[in-house]
Amino acid sequence: MNRTTRISALLTIMTNRISRRAIGAIAIALFLGTVIFWPGRGDTTSPGKPAPELAGEIWLNSKPLTVAALKGRVVLVEFWTYG
Repeated sequence: MNRTTRISALLTIMTNRISRRAIGAIAIALFLGTVIFWPGRGDTTSPGKPAPELAGEIWLNSKPLTVAALKGRVVLVEFWTYG
């Protein structure tokens, strides 16, 4: 093996190590960022907390309802958007 081939092989090995370290560091940073800054963290949907009031301008199949009127009933809420 001549000197140029050895230098090329060493540079390839060093580049692979740097790339692996960089990828590992990026993966750890993304994981920690996701854990630390996850929006909401279930604050409003935790079991045992009261449901938020339903807000909407147009009610299609009934008069506007409140959470108090629905207490003790099973409610299915379907959300969708056009777009």
